[in-house]
Amino acid sequence: MADVELMDLGLARSNVSFATNTLVDAGYINSVIGNTNITSQLIANLIINNIGGQLAAFQGAINIIGSGSAIDMQLLVGDSLSKALNVKVGLGNIETNVDKLEGAVTLEGRDAHLLIPKRELGSRIKNAFLRG
Repeated sequence: MADVELMDLGLARSNVSFATNTLVDAGYINSVIGNTNITSQLIANLIINNIGGQLAAFQGAINIIGSGSAIDMQLLVGDSLSKALNVKVGLGNIETNVDKLEGAVTLEGRDAHLLIPKRELGSRIKNAFLRG
C-alpha cells in the first residue's frame, strides 16, 4: 500500500488522480477544469486528511471511490469546492468533516456522517444511498 503525503500540489489544469489508502496534505489539491479523483488502492479503509487545506475541482467533481465492497472512508478537509462531491464505498461507512462544502453531494455506503459548520447548511445533498 502506497501512502501519499504531499507538501502542496497546487493547481492542475486537467484531472488530478490518486490511488492510495492514505492521503495527507494541508495545502491545495485543485483541478481547474477537470475532476479530482481519489480511489483506494487496496481493500482497506480510505483516509483523506487535508485539514486546513483545500480539495477542489472547480469545473468538475470530487470523486472518492473505495475499491472493495466494504471500505470505510474518512474525509477531513478544510474546503471542499466543486460542482459535485461523490463518495462511493460500497457497504462501508462514510465520515466527512469539512469547514466549507460547495456543490451537490452524493453518498453511497452503509452509514454516512456529514459534519459541516452551520453556515454551510445550504450545501445540497443530492443523493444518499445508505444500506445501514
